[in-house]
Formats: sequence, C-alpha cells, structure tokens
Amino acid sequence: MMNLKRRAEESPCPRIIFALAILAILSIEGCQRKPAEASTSSKEQEKTIQNPVAVTIASAPRILTKNPDYARFLEPPQGDDFLKDYSFGYRDKVAEIETRASSVGDESLRQQALRDEWSKVDKEKFRGEASKAFEVAKQQFLSAHREDWFEVGHFEYDQTEKSLKVKTIAAAPLQVEFDVPLDLATMDAIYGKFHLIVDNRINTRIENEVDDYIRQVRPPYPRWQVLQSAHEQDYKSYERSFRTEQLVVAAQGDLPSKRIDRLFLVDYETETILFELDPKALSKSSHYWKF
Repeated sequence: MMNLKRRAEESPCPRIIFALAILAILSIEGCQRKPAEASTSSKEQEKTIQNPVAVTIASAPRILTKNPDYARFLEPPQGDDFLKDYSFGYRDKVAEIETRASSVGDESLRQQALRDEWSKVDKEKFRGEASKAFEVAKQQFLSAHREDWFEVGHFEYDQTEKSLKVKTIAAAPLQVEFDVPLDLATMDAIYGKFHLIVDNRINTRIENEVDDYIRQVRPPYPRWQVLQSAHEQDYKSYERSFRTEQLVVAAQGDLPSKRIDRLFLVDYETETILFELDPKALSKSSHYWKF
C-alpha cells in the first residue's frame, strides 16, 4: 500500500514499434475497404476505444498507509531522533548543553565541549519518558482512525485451488500469509468490477504514450490508427499489471486491541470495495502484530 508512491513506468516505444509493424500490414488491407467504411472520421475511430466511467473517490483517504503519520508510528525514529521527538526533558537538555558550548569559538573545540557535556548525561530517563509519550501518541492516533482501513497485503489468485493467496506488505500493521477460498465465477466478477474502475486509467496511459511517441518519431500513420493498434497491443497487459499493483486486501477493525472485524478486496486508488472476505480466514493463520 502504499504510500500509496508505488509504480515504475516502462518505456512504450518497443510496444508501439511492434504495433506499427502490424499497421504496415493492415494498411495494405485497409486500401481495399469500401468507400463508406474508409470515410469514418478520426474522431469516430478514437471513440471506439473510449469508455468513460464515473468513479466516486473518497473525499479523504481511508486507507491508513496513505497517511504519513501512520508510517511514523509503525517504524518510529531511532536513537537520539526518537528522544528528540518524544522527550521534553531531552529537548531541554539539548538546549542547555548547546547554550553552554556556544561560547567556544573554534568549531572543533566546540564539538569536543559538546561531547564532554553529553558524557555526563544518563539518557536512560529520557528513553523512558520518550517511550511513554510515544505509546500515548500512537494510541491517540489509532483511536482517532478507528473507522479507517489498513492494508493487509497483495494477493495472487490460484485458479487450480480456487483461492486467494494473500501475503502482507511491509506497510501492513501485521505480518501474515493466508488463503481465502474463492470460486472462479466470483473472481471473474471482481475482475469485471475492477475493469470498470481502471478502464479510463489504462486508456489515458496508452494515449499519453502514443502522443509522446508521435512527437518523437512522427510515424506515417494517423493518430487514431496508431492509438487503436497500441490499444489492441497493450490494454490487456496493462490491466493485468493494474490488478497486481492496485487490487489490495484491506481490513477494518480495532488496531489498539489488535482486532479485525472486516476483510475485503479494494481498489487502492479509489478505495472502492469490490468484495467482502471472511475475516475468519485471517484469524485461522499464524500472525504477529507490529504495533
């Protein structure tokens, strides 16, 4: 999940060059079309691969892994940075020692003066103060986001066993691997819902790649023809890629008490729930919580 910051784009040129090679063959056949068929405008041709779908995006992100504060509590800073963030006493001591050493003009001598002062300080009491403050802040954060969701992980669908193979990601608040039985018809219906959501994203990506390619190469074919060929060549592979990257297993529950009440498949970008899973599938598997 994450944040959300997640994908690397691959260069479209090899695919479009391959598509143009096909166009070279198809263009010969195109010359034999009926006049009425050949008179179709470029705009009409482009419309054949457009299928706008209205998607309602949540007004505020509900997936906690998109919240930068979540990462700070999942993996807090270490050493003196942790003390600086959560111990008032440590921050006061830093200011006190800095003031004492400020009268030393030479930088090298000043740094030695700082080391000498810190060698007299026992930081253990600051660590205790920081740990207590951190726990209070974490519990307040989790309580404030009790209704939000958190990523559990990504999955692969095993067609033979007819089950989801779920594996947690680094940003998940727990570490677990588990299976969820799911028949082929149900999985196909989920893919169908996801297709409606990502259709515009895929078309936009293909159009942007084609436009970039046309600006660089200036092929001897009209835009609609290059676009149609690239669409036929790339759409399915992009859809499979989007499934892998953006279909995630999420959960809702009470993180402070380490309880999961709901488990579902969701589109990471729009936070649209596509299918509710049985949370018992997770509870039956061995797992540990990072919080």
